[in-house]
Amino acid sequence: MVLGGAGLALLTAVTAVVLAVPRLNRAAPADPVEAEAVATMRALAGQVAEAPAARYTGTLRPAGRSPFTIDARVTAAGTALAELRVDGQVAEAADFGDRTFVKGGQSFWHWAGIHDDRKHEFTHDRWVLVPPEFLGFDLGDGLGAGGAMAGHRAADPVVGDPGTLGGIGVRPVGAGGFVYQISIAAPARLVRVVTVASRADGDLLELAPAVLAGPDRQRFFTELRTAASEAATAADVSGLFEFEGETEFKLCGTETCMVLMKVVNKAPLTGRHVAAQAPAGGVVEVGVVIEGRNVRTCTDHVSLKPGESTVIRCFAVYEAAGGRFVEAESDVSGQALAPDQAGRLRADLAAELERYA
Repeated sequence: MVLGGAGLALLTAVTAVVLAVPRLNRAAPADPVEAEAVATMRALAGQVAEAPAARYTGTLRPAGRSPFTIDARVTAAGTALAELRVDGQVAEAADFGDRTFVKGGQSFWHWAGIHDDRKHEFTHDRWVLVPPEFLGFDLGDGLGAGGAMAGHRAADPVVGDPGTLGGIGVRPVGAGGFVYQISIAAPARLVRVVTVASRADGDLLELAPAVLAGPDRQRFFTELRTAASEAATAADVSGLFEFEGETEFKLCGTETCMVLMKVVNKAPLTGRHVAAQAPAGGVVEVGVVIEGRNVRTCTDHVSLKPGESTVIRCFAVYEAAGGRFVEAESDVSGQALAPDQAGRLRADLAAELERYA
């Protein structure tokens, strides 16, 4: 779960955070002290990478964006929850494989550039499916087992000169595009991981890693399950669904009636974070009502690109005396995931967490 990209196109305000990016120019270790530092780095970073869950707190700056503070919890497979703070705004993010959801209040979405009618569906207690570029940094890939801790498997680590970090004596060990600050005093611990200045992708981070265990890990897993369940009703940042035109009634008599209603995705193509070529999900309910009695309700999940439309048909079979009035009741709102997609997301998470039991 992370903010950045077009979303941290979002992050345009300059914040007073400076990332300390070390430069390492020394050769591979030759003496026993440096060799021990490398071995310690491999062991400590490996513990975090291979743990079922880890926590990262600190500062992150996606390439070309302003930095933000992050408190992220991530499974070894890269499923993540994070709290993000930037420019006085607070948001939550959830990363479930190829889907990223963000949750924030009205002020956050306004700050993020959502000024059109989509903002009315984006409330502080509702997840919103966002495109990958909204964040600018992939939480799962960046902080999972193959991310910031991957240096423990890298060849030819480089050991730097000892220094201090927050009053703690540390020795830096560079490997795999990261610098691992290892405490000098026993017991050795991994104090911080920082990106090296020469990283090609331009992402910079300065994070304190820790293994999540015991009650903290179980609490994280419980919150992941809750977020996965809540994702079933998540809105879609590229969706603004409305009914358009007149309601049509066909084949209406004393026994049957078909109601037809046109639904359109009116998300503005020029709107912030709108993915013009990506279909957004919505849920539509149409009810057939005779003299105040609901005789049929049809629920459909639609998937429409901005500007696209579809016709919802609801066919009712009933018994009614002649001369009765037939009416239609309707409701439409964004719902990013179809029921089967939401079910698979929960099932995939359950299978992942079962592996850590």
